[in-house]
Amino acid sequence: MGKEWRLQGTWGAGQHTKMANQIAIASNMMGVCEALAYARTAGLDPQSVLTSISGGAAGSFSMSNLAPRMLKGDFKPGFTSSTSSRTWASPSTARGR
Repeated sequence: MGKEWRLQGTWGAGQHTKMANQIAIASNMMGVCEALAYARTAGLDPQSVLTSISGGAAGSFSMSNLAPRMLKGDFKPGFTSSTSSRTWASPSTARGR
């Protein structure tokens, strides 16, 4: 749960905000995975690359908390697919948008 509550507008606006959040998280997570795969393919030490880039502009929750798990071979998801599919489906039905 976030630390701040903010009214986004009328009915359905919160769902659209949640969807925008999910898009940002998903695209960030894909970027983290691609960066680690690229580092490995380029013959670099992925852990060293992660340490180098996570403190700069590329830093994120996914990079700081999930990437180290991935490097250890732990790919256990932090959510269920049913939760994710509900999140992705609900904004598409909100007010016909």
